[in-house]
Amino acid sequence: MAGIITLIVFVSGFSVGMVWDQFRTDKIRSNLDEISIYSTSLFLESQLLEELNCPAFLPVISGAVSDISKSLDYYTTYSEASVFGLDEKNLLYRRYLLSNIRYWRLADIYKRDCGWNSTSILYFFDKNCEGDCDELSTRLDYLKRKYGEDLLIFPVNMQFAGDDPVALTLLRLYNITSFPSIVIEGVTYGNLELSVLEGLVCQGINC
Repeated sequence: MAGIITLIVFVSGFSVGMVWDQFRTDKIRSNLDEISIYSTSLFLESQLLEELNCPAFLPVISGAVSDISKSLDYYTTYSEASVFGLDEKNLLYRRYLLSNIRYWRLADIYKRDCGWNSTSILYFFDKNCEGDCDELSTRLDYLKRKYGEDLLIFPVNMQFAGDDPVALTLLRLYNITSFPSIVIEGVTYGNLELSVLEGLVCQGINC
């Protein structure tokens, strides 16, 4: 009898966990769909307009990048607690990644056409780089808090994006062969000390 009761409790708990996990998955998917549509719309708008409305476009980009950063935080929390398999996590992350890369390109267009003083960083890492990735992540977080909207960081988690064509193209484009690696204004670097990293960041924002 005790074994039966234990089994019932376990199955009930597992079922509730599965339902809750599916709810969170659906919420993340809906959020990513909205971001994907919005980022695609902005990107196409930037390609179609002969001249960007620079004053109006800056808060749009800044707000959008902030939104997708929050989505990544939500996804990270979900992926750590989820009972779903790796395939589901990979698919959700790849949807996030595509929107992230669109915003990265939008930021470059805005900098080029509107003279925006900012620095964009593509940050590549995976689960195997351990201590080095933790160190670089800490430095990037510190600089992001210090310089706010003037510093845009676009993380690319190769653990989940390893089979994505866009991620693989970026690796080839910037000759990235190890992790962590960062790309600042088209130049690839490894795990930089804080003073060197901040110096590179300041070249773009005149700090």
